[in-house]
Amino acid sequence: TADSQICQGESLQLNAVASAGNGGPYYYEWSSGERDSTRLVSPENTTWFNIGVTDSCSLPILDSVQVIVNKNPSLEVTANDTMGCPPLQVEFDYMRD
Repeated sequence: TADSQICQGESLQLNAVASAGNGGPYYYEWSSGERDSTRLVSPENTTWFNIGVTDSCSLPILDSVQVIVNKNPSLEVTANDTMGCPPLQVEFDYMRD
C-alpha cells in the first residue's frame, strides 16, 4: 500500500505484496508483531507502519508506509437573535477549526 490519508475515526487496510526472491512462500511481519500480508489500521494520529518480508533463503526486505490522519473539522455556530416574533430573521456567525 502506498502512503495514504484518512480522516480521524476511519480505518484503512494495508496490503503487502512480495515477489521475486525464491518465489515464496513469503513470510510477513509488521512491527506490531502481526504476521499477515494485510493489516487493518485505525490510527488516531499520523503513523508509520513498518513491515519485513522474507522467503526461505534471504534476509528480510523492510518497507514502511505512512498513514496521514486528517483532523475532522469542527464548526461552532452561534445565532445573533434567538427570540422574537414571527417572522424572525436570524443571522448566524461561525468559527471553523
